[in-house]
Amino acid sequence: MNKASNFPLHTYLLFPAIAMLLGWGLRGEIGGGPFGAMIPGAMVALAISMLLGFKPGFTALIVVFGVVGVGLGGEMTYGQTLAFLLKPETVWWGNLATTIKGAVWGIGGGAILGLGLIHKRVPKKTILIALAVLMIGMLLGFKLINDPKLIYFSDPVNKPRSESWAALLFGALAFVGYLKFKIEKEDFKIVFRFAKWGLIGGALGFGIGGLWFVLGSYLPGVMFNSWWKMMEFTFGLIFGASLGYAAWLSRDELNREKEIEDAGKTLGIGTELLLILGMGVGFYGLFPALLEPVVDQLNDGDGIISGAAGDILRVFVNYAFYGFFMLFVILYKKELAWQIGISLT
Repeated sequence: MNKASNFPLHTYLLFPAIAMLLGWGLRGEIGGGPFGAMIPGAMVALAISMLLGFKPGFTALIVVFGVVGVGLGGEMTYGQTLAFLLKPETVWWGNLATTIKGAVWGIGGGAILGLGLIHKRVPKKTILIALAVLMIGMLLGFKLINDPKLIYFSDPVNKPRSESWAALLFGALAFVGYLKFKIEKEDFKIVFRFAKWGLIGGALGFGIGGLWFVLGSYLPGVMFNSWWKMMEFTFGLIFGASLGYAAWLSRDELNREKEIEDAGKTLGIGTELLLILGMGVGFYGLFPALLEPVVDQLNDGDGIISGAAGDILRVFVNYAFYGFFMLFVILYKKELAWQIGISLT
């Protein structure tokens, strides 16, 4: 048996926790949104893969699942949500909001990472359909709760933000629900475990982390006042520890994955750089520039057809579609996994 199985529980808790803490701190320095959230996703996936003793080629694939899962939660806006914590009359509403958003972040991120850990046991078609179901669930969440602001966690008066927490929640539940009926019971147990502990860790991490803003509102003159950074560190620490605990609980069930070396053929350096550069330009520049103005124009229209078209296209400018594309690529072109998981991130 690989020595990795002998790591004690505290190592499974601390190593992913510190890795994700650092990843969240880097995200705050490098860039926000879902693309910034890819960083802690990659780092926690690397830490868990090392603890489980996975070979480098298989680890590369797991990293992309981590990048997609954790990055997805970055679609949520929470700047105005955190502002609620600065006022005594709205502090509990703000804490409820951060706890819910953290839970949503955790359940989706945990479920996709969990699927990644057992993805060799699951048909590629099932994985891709599950991701498509996730996007359909997101669309329902947008239309039923987020767009009508049925439950709204941002400022409704001063520059109200477009919320997506319900879309991500509906998407994650649809994703997990679909897998429950499509994969083996023992495999689903792992996906559900990561979703459950991701939910718990995300809720506690963001819920507790947001309380640094409450403390900061009572300590305006102290030398240290980087409360946002403390929130990020706390979120990453607890979220990472919870995913590490799920990995520890699953260590025996994932034992056979240790023998998988799935690096694939080695591409030439020029080919690798050209492909990853093309993806980077498409993800960060070309695709948003072409589609986002069209989506905005359609959503501003009054017609039923234009509104329906805008709803469909909004999925294609959402990080969920980029995640779908990244996973599609590595499932069929696994040689690009390291480049997507590390270079693109």
